[in-house]
Amino acid sequence: MSVLHEQLLQLRQQLKRADTELPDELIHDIRVLTKQTRAQSRLLKSAQQRRQLNRSSKRLAAVLAPSRDATVMLATLDSLLVTQQGSDFAALYEYLQRHRQHQRLKHKRLYKRVGVLASDSRWLEGRLISPRKLAKIIARAEQACRKLYPQLSMTPQTPAQRELWHDWRKAVKAWFYLLKLQVLKQQAEAVDMNVRALAEQLGLIHDLHMLEDFLQAADLTAEATAQLEVLQTQVRQREHQLIAGCQQLARLIYKLAPDS
Repeated sequence: MSVLHEQLLQLRQQLKRADTELPDELIHDIRVLTKQTRAQSRLLKSAQQRRQLNRSSKRLAAVLAPSRDATVMLATLDSLLVTQQGSDFAALYEYLQRHRQHQRLKHKRLYKRVGVLASDSRWLEGRLISPRKLAKIIARAEQACRKLYPQLSMTPQTPAQRELWHDWRKAVKAWFYLLKLQVLKQQAEAVDMNVRALAEQLGLIHDLHMLEDFLQAADLTAEATAQLEVLQTQVRQREHQLIAGCQQLARLIYKLAPDS
């Protein structure tokens, strides 16, 4: 467990040495450790420590989210434009560029929040639940995935359906981070690669939804609005491809997963 604490301390040192404009890779690394910390906070015996670790994780995540989301939306638009040859998406692209620049992180605030989480994460080195209880927690995370999966259709167009995909993504993420623990290494090796791939597929679906929702709510020019309609067609096509692959992978995972 000390690995997570050490990684947070190392990232804090990188923040200290970084320039005013933080690298996207550094922001991503901090965000990943924030999610991992939140998942592993379930292992603490002390309810007070669990609450505190979750609180510091969420506060750091709130600082990271606007900048990271803006970067992800820009990258998502980039990937969609590859298949849209001959179309001019300059208005949408410039709009997202301006939004991303506006969401640049406040260096001192981020440094402080990473320090708080690093300090709180030291508890993960000490009073942890037993491996048997850990196995039960992982089983519950896997059961959450199974419970949500049958409710998903091939066309998640409604807000309720999108929320289901988001819930499933969170459940898979929690499952993934818990499987990384050494105490369940044998069990993890059986499903880790498939869970990782599933999490990536769900992440791509989430990014498409986030970009579309953001642009629909934005105050766009007439030119950008016309471009958005073309983009939405691409989003639907990519979404269906991802969902089909995601569900196929999910069925494979459930064949490999240990009995709960």
